[in-house]
Formats: sequence, C-alpha cells, structure tokens
Amino acid sequence: MLLVLDGSDAGVCVNGSTISNLRFTDDICLLANSDMGLQQLINKVDGASSQFGLTISSSKTEVQVVGRDVSQVAMHIKLGSGELNQVDKFVYLGGTVCSDASCDKDSARRIGIAAGVARNLERIWKAKDISKETKVLVYRSLVQSMLLYNAETWTLKEENKRSLRVFEMAIVRKILGVLEGTTGVTQT
Repeated sequence: MLLVLDGSDAGVCVNGSTISNLRFTDDICLLANSDMGLQQLINKVDGASSQFGLTISSSKTEVQVVGRDVSQVAMHIKLGSGELNQVDKFVYLGGTVCSDASCDKDSARRIGIAAGVARNLERIWKAKDISKETKVLVYRSLVQSMLLYNAETWTLKEENKRSLRVFEMAIVRKILGVLEGTTGVTQT
C-alpha cells in the first residue's frame, strides 16, 4: 500500500504534512479533504489489491465526513459497482470516531466497558481479606486501563469530565466499602 499511496496528492494536512492513510495490520483508514480525493484513493487501493488477488469488503468498508455541521453532507463514494455506506460513527482500533469530532460517544462507551469490568470484580471489592491498596492496584490495572483506553485522543468537555469523575468515585466507594446513598454522617 505504501507504494500505491506514495506520491498521491489526496489526503488531509496535519501540521504541514499531508496524510492520506492510517494503517494497522489489515485495517486501513483513507483520509481526504474532498469526495474526489477519497474516490481517487479508494480506486488506487482497490486496483493494487486486485493485482494481488485481494478484494476490499464493501460490507465492512464505510465512509464518514468529520467536522462541524456535517450531518447533511452526503458522500457518494463507489467501490466496484456499489456505493459505500456513509456512517455518523464507527469503531476504529477500539475508539469510537464520530462525525462531529466529539469524544462524547467514545467516553460514554469506555465508561460502559469499564463498568462491566468493575461489575465482574464485585467479589474483589467486597473481599475483607484483600487490602484496600491491592484493590486500588486492581482498579488501576484492570478497570482504569479499560476506562482510559484511547483517552489521549479525546477533547474533553466539562460534562465528559464529570461523567468520568462520577464513575471513578463510584468505584472508590466500592473499594472503601462505603454504601451507595450514604453521606458518611452519623446522626445522634
């Protein structure tokens, strides 16, 4: 693919460099700033693939426009005789990429995944024979790593930060053995 895409003027400018693709094992993400540029890249990759007996799966290949106010922008990109499906979001390498370029859906998805991991560790949180320090290590290695996967790509809004804090405090309460809904104030 490097030889096929090398020298192409299609792509997006990032920090003065034109980037036309992102690759990871058998996944490729083609980037362009116009319909025509993207169609050109897809045609090049499809042509080169067919020379080696490979085909691009049209059912697994999607098109997305990323930016502000792009909900009404329709792309008509063809692969072979069919047109590729245009989506508002998709998961790439474990992160949700949204057409509005926000991290809302990705951070919410990661909270959901981490919550599932935390639920599976309920016996650990309740165990009296496991120290709080060990529970914190378990949280950091198993839950927090799932929660913050891909977080370096997020641009957080206050609402995202609040949701992450709420989730983390719920886990801290479980580790400390504090019951949900209690304030910690005793009445006399």
